[in-house]
Amino acid sequence: MRWASPKAHRVLALAGAAMLALRLCAVFGAAEPDGDAYGHLHIARALCEDPTNLRAHWVWLPGWHYALAGWVALGGTHTGVRLAVALLQTLAPFVLHAWIARRDERVALLAGLAFTLAPLPNVLGVSAQPEAPFSWLLLGATVALARGRGVLAGVLLALASLVRYEAWGAVGCLVAWAVVARLRRRPGPPLVAGLVPLGAIVAWIVLRRVGDGSWLWFVAHTRDFAGGIRDASPLPGWVDTWLLPLWIAWRAFGPAVVLVPLELARALRTVRAVPVPWLVPGGAFLFLTAGYLAGGVLALPRYLTAFTPFACVAAADAALALGRSGRRARLVAAGGLLVALGATTAWWYARLDWG
Repeated sequence: MRWASPKAHRVLALAGAAMLALRLCAVFGAAEPDGDAYGHLHIARALCEDPTNLRAHWVWLPGWHYALAGWVALGGTHTGVRLAVALLQTLAPFVLHAWIARRDERVALLAGLAFTLAPLPNVLGVSAQPEAPFSWLLLGATVALARGRGVLAGVLLALASLVRYEAWGAVGCLVAWAVVARLRRRPGPPLVAGLVPLGAIVAWIVLRRVGDGSWLWFVAHTRDFAGGIRDASPLPGWVDTWLLPLWIAWRAFGPAVVLVPLELARALRTVRAVPVPWLVPGGAFLFLTAGYLAGGVLALPRYLTAFTPFACVAAADAALALGRSGRRARLVAAGGLLVALGATTAWWYARLDWG
């Protein structure tokens, strides 16, 4: 089976062009969808004056700030960042398609279309927030691992580990899995894919210790900040802990989200071992979940942006499995998935602040 069908690429290109046009309308016609983006740009401007001011990063990681600082130093604007993110988002579904097409062309095309239409990549794809770039790095590291490119996966994960904390969970899972596999003399992920980003994480922790005067100040302050907001919530504790994340997932992915646990349940029944590439999104998601249950993470839909491509693969697998009875059933299931995602994206776009 061909893994790079020209027909599939044409379909993805047409869908991508349509969604790019929508994102460009939002860049030039709607306000920045997330106010934290202004904070990141403010930090970038401060770093232009003093790149060694580590406390300027506050509780955030430095990767996105230094990228923005380079952009600002070149005369780049906030709108320019949004435009670049909107343009680059068009390429991400092709990366997802190329990865999955080696296994199943139909799943790859449906997953690529789902990723093209999905709400969060199109909403955060018009923001100067780092969520969309982080999702590209996580997806790129996953694909690199799938193709046996351990060094490339390590470099991409190192960059991701300096953008969002969830990548630290992926690094931890990769290192632990690689060490256990070697001790048991079984195949495992290349150790370099975990050690390179682990070095970046340790280096950042040590640098912040020098700048802050105490170990992991930024981690403790993140938990205090998020915990204070959650403690002020009028919702009962059990709602905040268990039901709110389900509501956030529904808002982030729409009705199509119900297909994801269906596919995960099927995979757990039929797959004996977790494929190595899936350790990346799996470890990141476990880190995010643990942080939320510990009270150190807010329930914000944008945190799920990085998991959208993988959710699209699971949803595409589930939709086509539901349509096993024939071609018409598959078309109905696939069409239902795409319509649900498109409708949810339209709902998000209707909520933007259009000028």
